[in-house]
Amino acid sequence: CCRLLVAAEMAYELGSRDLVLQLLGDVERLGPSPLERGRVAWIREGFDDGDPTHVRALVETADQARDDGDDVLSLSLLFGAAVRCWWADPGADTTQRVVDAAERVQVDQCHPRLLAVLAIAAPIQRASLVMERLARVETADLHDPDSLRLLGMAAHAVGHFEMSGALLRSSADGLRSQGRFALLAHSLGNLAHSAIELGDFETTMTAAGECRRIAEETAQPIWVAAGLAGEAAVAALRGEPETAESLVTAAESIVLPRRLNDGVAVLLAIRGMSAVSMGRHDEAYHHLRRMFDPSDIAYHGRELFRGITYFAEAAAHSGHRREGLDVIRSLESMVADSPSPKLHVSMAHARAVLAEDREAGALYEAALDPRLQRWPFDRARLQLAYGAWLRRGRRAKESRAPLREARDTFAAHGLTPWRERAESELRASGQSGGHRGPERWTELSPQELQIARMAAERLTNAEIGQRLYLSPRTVGSHLYRIFPKIGITSRSQLRDAL
Repeated sequence: CCRLLVAAEMAYELGSRDLVLQLLGDVERLGPSPLERGRVAWIREGFDDGDPTHVRALVETADQARDDGDDVLSLSLLFGAAVRCWWADPGADTTQRVVDAAERVQVDQCHPRLLAVLAIAAPIQRASLVMERLARVETADLHDPDSLRLLGMAAHAVGHFEMSGALLRSSADGLRSQGRFALLAHSLGNLAHSAIELGDFETTMTAAGECRRIAEETAQPIWVAAGLAGEAAVAALRGEPETAESLVTAAESIVLPRRLNDGVAVLLAIRGMSAVSMGRHDEAYHHLRRMFDPSDIAYHGRELFRGITYFAEAAAHSGHRREGLDVIRSLESMVADSPSPKLHVSMAHARAVLAEDREAGALYEAALDPRLQRWPFDRARLQLAYGAWLRRGRRAKESRAPLREARDTFAAHGLTPWRERAESELRASGQSGGHRGPERWTELSPQELQIARMAAERLTNAEIGQRLYLSPRTVGSHLYRIFPKIGITSRSQLRDAL
């Protein structure tokens, strides 16, 4: 039984679902012990991590494993329970059972799987504790890419996106080299959504595209939806509403039948982002308002973070300023207890955009603090709002500097509707003129971008193919199409072009 279980676990990490089920069937026919039955449950549940009805059973099995002296198995089962709590809310009582059970397990306080369980099951209630423990982890000493994956998921869950992005990138590199495809899809999906929060759309595109491809190959539909959502978010912000809606609809076909609160919230946020990008503020308001209604399936206590600034902008421009203020004020107590730097700057943005004119100036100046340098897209959006407010207040000369900077940031990332809005405001302020063009990589598909980046690092076609599980000839064909798209004629020009 033991060897069959080890083989089944390895087959799961490689993404071989049929082989996993065959091996687990062999184990069950041999009459496994209670601990071995626990491991069977953990491995089997790995392919169906969106079903909240199994949470209590997983917690009970985890408690039994802990009582039998297997803390690692106990935490593994609780991780499965926590992920279900994230995807589809099973209720506060059930979620608290997961947290309580995790805190009873006798392991190091900074154990990667323990931190992941606490962060994913209780991303608001345990955020400060998780953030404090993450700061104590010496990640340079960690060589297991799965441990990096767990720490990255924990950092993502509590809103520390710089940390999660770095950890998940390292995790993905390690898992890819080891061929652990099932887990690689998880790292890539979380990396894509951390990168969205950082305004790193290049990483979002490459990670989301690879996540979707691998998740399809390893029969993990929820992670297919995560990849689709990452690609949809970039399309939404670039002013490609038809593409964004097509991707969102495809993801909805996965998350709606499973009633996944997280997925519905993310997809509504993307629809809201798309509508705000295109200036359809009333439509955006009605999408995004649902994210803040606890009775709606789109409500998710952590995912609502990503909708705050878009919701505020939609409310301010659609005649719902008072209602928007009420929603933002209702979040103040939660924000006060959160250590997430991104959440605090998002709230400052929302307060400024929704403020009355007599208060707005001071709130904009407070919101435009140095921390925003870490998030250039968010800074540019706030500069656009501030510049427009200054211009409407007949302070045209003062408005030009923030509007120019916003325009150049949007242009560099190929965010066409945002650039056009900033240019329109600049013209209204009495200034016109050229701007920086988009970065060349915005012309590439996710896979083309990934191949181009590797070739720019001087990897051969064979080495790129080995990493991405493509033939060298396929890599060469991609590069043949990439060169004219970014205006170069040879491989040696790639580094400068990108």
